[in-house]
Amino acid sequence: MEVETHLECLHSYGIATTRYLSGIPVDGEISQIDVPLGSFIVRWDLARRERTFSIHSGCDLITCMMRNPVHPISCTVTHRGDVVLWKYPEWTRLSSIRVPTRKIMHAAFSPNGEKLVLAGQFYGGKICALDLSADGLHLSLVSEYGGIYDCVEISNEGIIFAVEKEDRDNARVKVVSIRDGVVQRETFLAGRGATCSSFHSVSSLIAIAKVDHEVVVMNTQTLDIVFRIPHFSKTFVRSIIFDGDHDLLAMTSAGTLSHYKRDQLYRTYEIPDCIVYYLQWVVPHEKLWISGENGLHYVSVVDGERHDLTYHEITCCGVDSRGDFTCAGDLLGHVILWRGSDAHPLARSQLPAGVRSVTFGPGEDISLQIGCVDGQIWNWRPLDSEEPKLLFLLLDTVTCLRWERGEGSDTLMASTTDGTVALLRKVPGHVTMAACLVIKAHQPIVGPQDLRFGSIQKYAEIWSCSWSPDGSMFATSSEDQTTHIWNRNGEKLATLSGHTAAVTSVDWTDTVIGQIIATCADDQTIRIYETKDWNLLHVFTTEDIEEWHTLTYLCIEPSGDRLAVASQNGYVCVWSLETKERLFAEKMHAGSIEGLCWERDGHLRSCSSDCTVNVYRVGIKK
Repeated sequence: MEVETHLECLHSYGIATTRYLSGIPVDGEISQIDVPLGSFIVRWDLARRERTFSIHSGCDLITCMMRNPVHPISCTVTHRGDVVLWKYPEWTRLSSIRVPTRKIMHAAFSPNGEKLVLAGQFYGGKICALDLSADGLHLSLVSEYGGIYDCVEISNEGIIFAVEKEDRDNARVKVVSIRDGVVQRETFLAGRGATCSSFHSVSSLIAIAKVDHEVVVMNTQTLDIVFRIPHFSKTFVRSIIFDGDHDLLAMTSAGTLSHYKRDQLYRTYEIPDCIVYYLQWVVPHEKLWISGENGLHYVSVVDGERHDLTYHEITCCGVDSRGDFTCAGDLLGHVILWRGSDAHPLARSQLPAGVRSVTFGPGEDISLQIGCVDGQIWNWRPLDSEEPKLLFLLLDTVTCLRWERGEGSDTLMASTTDGTVALLRKVPGHVTMAACLVIKAHQPIVGPQDLRFGSIQKYAEIWSCSWSPDGSMFATSSEDQTTHIWNRNGEKLATLSGHTAAVTSVDWTDTVIGQIIATCADDQTIRIYETKDWNLLHVFTTEDIEEWHTLTYLCIEPSGDRLAVASQNGYVCVWSLETKERLFAEKMHAGSIEGLCWERDGHLRSCSSDCTVNVYRVGIKK
């Protein structure tokens, strides 16, 4: 019997992860829409501002979700290639198939609903064409083609229209038959590929938004360009849809919705503070769903009526937990507390500067200490309905906060982007804290250096810090590619080197193999050290994970055997410290993971630039 470790996502907090093609308006309910949230399918009612439905898909990150245009079914597609058919609107699972490609970012049904085409982006990607069975219950793989495809559409006749990336600066539009794989027509597309497309079968038109800030509308029969829209300056067009036969709506990365009558700009709508990825008609030609990184927006293109639903808005940063409570902040200063399976925030607050780190305070009361990009450290008691109070002020961004371990702990460690580490103690009878140690723990490097990850001639940022289990020492990891070991008097005891890029995270704890320090870095490696003589025990790597990435955070299972690491491209990886085997590696977020913690209840938490927070159970599947 095979046994494997898996990450079961118990809860996802946030609005949606509609980075790609995803979202289904609910029939007869103008204010309701079904969207993916990590590996969940959720239904939001904007009129009530509530999540009314949630179901776990049983898969990894959902990247595409669409309704069949004819049959009462819907389809979800995941990053690793799981394609699931659902009875809609009940969301009853019908069948599933895994296609031979990963990193799927684009999917489309044919207008008659009988065919489905998928495209896997980046190197190693493929186009996969599938047929829907006559009863609408199953999909079967018909054909597959290798290549790097930015977007695809498919006709009723099984003709695929695909934008294939040739190299860094060029692409081709290809017309391919799914039956024999023969390229029927192709044409050169100047520019660095495409961001999205829209197919109008009645008019035989396909609109392609190019990376170099232009939209081209082509005749699908001849591949001749019918008209161009070259007016998008330096912004990307994230989503585009037809409005009638020749009119277009285009949403840019700057949050501008542009309405074009053929190639002439008709009107614009501004959606501020919103990185948009998907447009969907609610009422054709009148009302739109706009799905973005920060939430959902319901907009009328007739009278400008608008409704918004957001929680975190620009990049979740810092996550911590205690028991059933989970907290995360964002770069607009929002701090949100959730409890258990309740999808609605238990408490919310906003600070005057962006949040970079959070930690729960010691003791039985629920208090949070929050580090901000302006150097301020705040104390928030959310269950007492108190406004946050200022604890201390440092001179640069507070990247990490860690309380001394053990009962009766009264010392908070804070690290900053100017290389400073401070030990702060509570002042009896006061809200504020006093510094008992402030040192410049990491110094700038002056002179020739590797600039791939930035210069550190001015500052050597500390990205993470950790206490020793007994609280007598602490570790700091830095942009200078080292981790330093200190005693509480600020004396440096050792330097751990070997990483070839910025060391982004450090953890120090007792495990089944003894007391260890673990570090991860932008060089895609994790280094494990013993703490007696600081010798290197082992090096893990994520070099085999697709796409360029760096490692952002790590944490060790408390008194356990497993190590979790998060990446800039949304992966969570888990290793066994005892067997050195990698137990799990899947994409769980649509953006960079900007916080990771492992509670003593066995639950792992992560937060991401996709403005969501996940809670996992690390379990065993037989």
